[in-house]
Amino acid sequence: MPRDRKLSSRLETLLDAIFEPHADRFSLYWEIAAELGPSANAAAQKKIRRLLEAKNEIGPGAAVLVACVLHLTGFPAQRIMHFLSLYLRGGISTSLFDFAVSFAMWVGFYVLERGAPLASWLFLPLLLLPILLFALGTTWLLSSLGVFLRDLPQLVGVVTTMLLFLSPIFYPATRIPAWAAPYYHLNPFVGILEAARGSLFFGTPPDGRSLALLTAAGWAVAWLGYAWFMRTKPGFADVL
Repeated sequence: MPRDRKLSSRLETLLDAIFEPHADRFSLYWEIAAELGPSANAAAQKKIRRLLEAKNEIGPGAAVLVACVLHLTGFPAQRIMHFLSLYLRGGISTSLFDFAVSFAMWVGFYVLERGAPLASWLFLPLLLLPILLFALGTTWLLSSLGVFLRDLPQLVGVVTTMLLFLSPIFYPATRIPAWAAPYYHLNPFVGILEAARGSLFFGTPPDGRSLALLTAAGWAVAWLGYAWFMRTKPGFADVL
């Protein structure tokens, strides 16, 4: 069968490897580039689109590699960005849906255990906004750095675990010794989580000044992360 109708078995394997979590994407890109011939471009595009359609979401590293490979096949750049944005947005939608289901379950248990919801719950969206902004800016930053620093995912896992235990999630911030409190409160999530605990369990509204400062800091982190991502974006294809 001619190459324009069927990919070689090696190229099939290489394209499948794009979505493996621990793939060496630097080497993989060049192997695909060496194996991919002009007559295989259309078949490779169809293969990648089938693989994407089988995914609910893709990570930023895989997204960058997919974009570069599609560019090799002559896929228009604007269509590449639009196509991938559908799958990256899918990951956000999945996370928001998981949050909504988890929160609904928590509300059910709260009502059974303590009774009617509190009016202070209405402040929850305002408390979530700084977290979303911090997460968005950090995601843009790490997505860019992950292209240039291939060992970054291992470090991110360690830092995320440390942040989990250095935030008042499993314990209140009042348990922190007085000598460590000034350093502990450098973590921006401490104020947000403490305010959320007060609003959800004790009916205490968040402090307006602190919330405004945290929201402003979140916007700054989001803007800086986006600016860094857009500044480094032209170099992604060269690195891969």
